[in-house]
Amino acid sequence: MCAVWHELFNGETNYPFIADRIEKAGYDAYFGLEYMPLLESVETLTRTLELFKYSNP
Repeated sequence: MCAVWHELFNGETNYPFIADRIEKAGYDAYFGLEYMPLLESVETLTRTLELFKYSNP
């Protein structure tokens, strides 16, 4: 079965946890997220930012 990359906040992968581990490993630069949203751009980007911002304070 092929993975489907739609909104990051609707899947099984815990992206905030992964980002937290990357940061704790010492990585302090930018990284990108590739996905194909089903929602409007502003809504999906806002919700994705909220996911990362509030999941690991």
